[in-house]
Amino acid sequence: MEDLVYLDRGFVKILPEYLLQTYPTAQEDMVSLLARDCFVDALQDSHLQIYVKQAHPKNV
Repeated sequence: MEDLVYLDRGFVKILPEYLLQTYPTAQEDMVSLLARDCFVDALQDSHLQIYVKQAHPKNV
């Protein structure tokens, strides 16, 4: 997934689909958690990463 480290609306929308393909038996909560973590990890600004993690977003 390293080649998908760009943040646009298309990437954010398809991220859960990629995760479901990778982890087909994962529960929806786990997919949301993984999608959120992938999104935060893809942010280039470390201060923004910290801010988003501290905000505890429920989904991307």
